[in-house]
Amino acid sequence: MLKHGLHAVKSFVSQRMSARLAVAAAIGCLLCASASFAEEEGEWTVTLIKHNNKAADAYTRGDWATAKNEYRWCIGASDRNVEFYEGLLNTCVHSKEWDQVAYAAQKVAEIDPARKGDVAYYSGMAMYQLNRFDEAVPWLRQALNVPDKNIVAFQPKVRDEALAALSHPSAPAPPPINKEPPAPVVKKVEKLDTQNYLSIEAASTRSESVSIATYDGWRREPDVHFNDAPVALFHITRILKGPPLNKDIPIRYEFHDLINKSMPPGWKFDEATKMPKKGSSWILFIETGMAKNGAYETYQGSYGRLEATDENLNKLYAVLDQYNMRNPNTR
Repeated sequence: MLKHGLHAVKSFVSQRMSARLAVAAAIGCLLCASASFAEEEGEWTVTLIKHNNKAADAYTRGDWATAKNEYRWCIGASDRNVEFYEGLLNTCVHSKEWDQVAYAAQKVAEIDPARKGDVAYYSGMAMYQLNRFDEAVPWLRQALNVPDKNIVAFQPKVRDEALAALSHPSAPAPPPINKEPPAPVVKKVEKLDTQNYLSIEAASTRSESVSIATYDGWRREPDVHFNDAPVALFHITRILKGPPLNKDIPIRYEFHDLINKSMPPGWKFDEATKMPKKGSSWILFIETGMAKNGAYETYQGSYGRLEATDENLNKLYAVLDQYNMRNPNTR
């Protein structure tokens, strides 16, 4: 009888110890994985991993704008991690933002010179698309000698539920699930966040051409309305970003941006108040380097036409230099 009792106690203790060992092993693997990230790729924080996961998931969905913004956030937090620049590179190849591709490829080669051959093709294609042909040729020649190799490695580091365990190891157990159907949630109609669109950073990164130009006049038309813009004539003095354009350039002179389209009460066209002063200096953000119906369109309508004040120019130069987009001859 005593023997049977001792055997039962030993079996129970053995099972409890096995369960504890299994839990300890699982937590140990998770912590080792997190530690290996820090050793191999720099300091990985929980917040940084979450943003990397968001970028990877957005890339998988084909949501290039979200993926690009998340990879930019990661670069701002850890600017020596090659993986984030690879993510930005591949994302912007899909969205055809070639200035960003060139910037990301340059950073990959700079941080890890052994990867220079891997990004040669992307650098060459970016320079070609930006009409910087002299710079494209050596990169494309180098790419001919490199085996094809896609830079795609966008997998979430640690899933969010595991991150929660690492962040709060002593957190209490979640409350029991309420089996009753939840009350219907009334969705609020939130105001569109215009900061992501109407900003010098957005205009600079999403426009093919950024230049400084002086206003020379406009093509006079009999009927000019709030939603029927005339063509204004500008003379480019400096091209800060993008391919060379004709110095004398016609611009569709919109009276509103593409988000706020409502005509103000009592609006009426008057050249003296609605058109700029002749000879005044402006920053032009041209979204695509192709004229439509005889004129180029500026980014987000009227927003892509900013007065060339010292304040606006300083902000513009800071953004262009931050993303390495400024033409070398304008520095």
